[in-house]
Amino acid sequence: MIQVPIAALGLQNTKEDWAFRTVPQKHACLGLKEQRSAWPRGKVLGGSSSLNIMHYIRGSKHDYDSWAREGCEGWDFKAVLPYFIKSEDNQILALNDSEYHGKGGYLTVTDGSTTPLVDVFERAMRELGYPLTDCNGKSQK
Repeated sequence: MIQVPIAALGLQNTKEDWAFRTVPQKHACLGLKEQRSAWPRGKVLGGSSSLNIMHYIRGSKHDYDSWAREGCEGWDFKAVLPYFIKSEDNQILALNDSEYHGKGGYLTVTDGSTTPLVDVFERAMRELGYPLTDCNGKSQK
């Protein structure tokens, strides 16, 4: 199951997973039992990466800017973005010309789209008027 990314979800909460859970959250995990989120950690070769799907998200621009306003000097999004770009080796052809993505870094980023269902979902989103968004690009909305 480790070899097929979506199947790796089937390893969570099994003997291959330490099955950690977060502490109860006050303002999150509202639909989860005891407001606690699963925190999969792998007991297998490859560790936690073998249990998680590895969706690459840098984090919210607004969070970085908020941390900077709270006193974390140098943590505003404008300051950290160059480091994200430098670390990235973007392999997604549609993002080759994006100023928000880099080439040649240590972190290989691919789209992982290996099923025709992705095309169906994208077409449905367009038909319903939803934008297709690069979650690591200019807008995260």
